[in-house]
Amino acid sequence: MGRVVDLIRASAPELSLTVDPAEHRGFEYQTGISFILFARGLRGELGRGGRYATDASAAAVGAGNPESSTGFTLYMDTVQRALPEPEAPRRLYLPAECEPAHARALRAEGWITLAGLEAGADAAAEARRLGCGHALIDGRIVALED
Repeated sequence: MGRVVDLIRASAPELSLTVDPAEHRGFEYQTGISFILFARGLRGELGRGGRYATDASAAAVGAGNPESSTGFTLYMDTVQRALPEPEAPRRLYLPAECEPAHARALRAEGWITLAGLEAGADAAAEARRLGCGHALIDGRIVALED
């Protein structure tokens, strides 16, 4: 185990590593180094894995053909909680009078656009109602206050 720790520390010196030689819950069929991945400030395991012989796991289910393997599982619900919240998309309300070419140009700039259906509607009010943070008013993009 010491050699594995040395290799991990050499390849990722910034990594916080804890070795718990008594941890074996869920590793009954594993035959070599086993691990659990955690992240600081996150509740739950990110994943677990290690080396195992398929004869040990195969015996548990009544199969044969032993093979040595290495693998891991990531728990996607925990991984998802570890990710930062995605940036909210920039949504822009376009009044019904907006020219299609102008709307295409705004989308090419990265805006998600919602087109108004009624000419003369209050652009700011419609933008808020539709969950847009911006509105095209008098040909200019206006950020709306919350």
